[in-house]
Amino acid sequence: MTGLNELGARCFTIACDRGFHDHERRRGADGVYTKRGSSLVERMALVGTEVSEAIEELRKCDDPLVGYVEVDGKPQGFASELADIIIRVAEVAAQSGIDLDTIVAHKVAYNETRSDRHGGKLL
Repeated sequence: MTGLNELGARCFTIACDRGFHDHERRRGADGVYTKRGSSLVERMALVGTEVSEAIEELRKCDDPLVGYVEVDGKPQGFASELADIIIRVAEVAAQSGIDLDTIVAHKVAYNETRSDRHGGKLL
């Protein structure tokens, strides 16, 4: 994997292959299922869910920076939840046709030009 666009395409394909977009079917008044696309708001809500899970890992762990792997091989912990956030964001970008590689590069370059604590932000 070389970039965010490739990551997003791969994550979207995996999600489709695992049935995560099967819910995008709706039963009409006639009882027939038709395909519908999930809204951008719905997809972004899933990103928010991953952020909430990362926060929960911070709350329940004495050392949240230490990740761990369960017996079945599933990564767990704060770092794993950060990965889930990136995966969801990359998937949303791919599904929306956003060139994440380009926009992230532009945004980082722009941020380098900004003043210290621009906008009065503390963090």
